[in-house]
Amino acid sequence: MSDTKSMTTKQQILVTLIGLVFVLLLVSLAVSAGSSTQQEIKVDRDTCLQRGDVWSETNQTCYESTA
Repeated sequence: MSDTKSMTTKQQILVTLIGLVFVLLLVSLAVSAGSSTQQEIKVDRDTCLQRGDVWSETNQTCYESTA
């Protein structure tokens, strides 16, 4: 009786680990996709806006327009 209970515990741990790996994979894919849509460009504010890109006042960074 104790063998079957320990086996289910091992299976639960295995399933949990597989689930964690899957979630981490999805998160890393989402992060890489998000970073590729907005490329940071090192230019000043006026140059950024002249080119039609997006200027972020909070972190003083120009983001390439995706449209």
